[in-house]
Amino acid sequence: RDDLGALAGLFGSVEEAVNGRPSRLDAVTVDGWLQTIAFETNTWLLEEDGRLVAGAFAQAFGSRGNCAGAVRPSAWGRGLGAQLLELMESRLAEERVQRVHSWTVAGDAAAEDLYRGRGYREVRRFWEMLIELDEKTPEPSAPVERFAEEDAERFHAALEEAFAEHWEHEPETLDEWWTRQRRRANFDPSLWFVIRDGDEIAGAARCEARPSEGWVGSLGVRPAWRGR
Repeated sequence: RDDLGALAGLFGSVEEAVNGRPSRLDAVTVDGWLQTIAFETNTWLLEEDGRLVAGAFAQAFGSRGNCAGAVRPSAWGRGLGAQLLELMESRLAEERVQRVHSWTVAGDAAAEDLYRGRGYREVRRFWEMLIELDEKTPEPSAPVERFAEEDAERFHAALEEAFAEHWEHEPETLDEWWTRQRRRANFDPSLWFVIRDGDEIAGAARCEARPSEGWVGSLGVRPAWRGR
């Protein structure tokens, strides 16, 4: 875990090279990525002269595997990306994964070529959205309440229902989910919120504080309450 900051800098260097914007990645963010990973078997760091030049991680979720890697721009064009991808695929095959998901930064043509050359195809794009809170935020139009620990089971159930039809959703038990949340370096349930309809939780939001920003980790409304 002492390497999380360096890994954030590594992945951030790719974002900066591709997009030309300073990266906002930090150790807390990467810690969130790797909450459930086996560091000893499913992470790889490549160093030269004591400097991290490439890194990757992979983990299995049932029959599906997720993985990601990054190569520092100064080391591009040397085959390190292909080496990492082979390591990730080999490890996931050992874990009996049948389908592998990975991701690239949009506009990273070399990474896209690498994946397509190994038989991958693009299936989904995710957008990261940001707002600067320069002024006082408006009061919510619905009665929002802070999460209380006795809400944990219903809070978890509400998010599971809200995301049940989401692309590639993997259900998670309450115990697994609650353990994972408590393990977060920035675990702070005072930043979690619910909207109720009587005794029912209609919608839930799990937010996080990061060193320079807030992050909406999960925001879901159960189907019967949508559009309101």
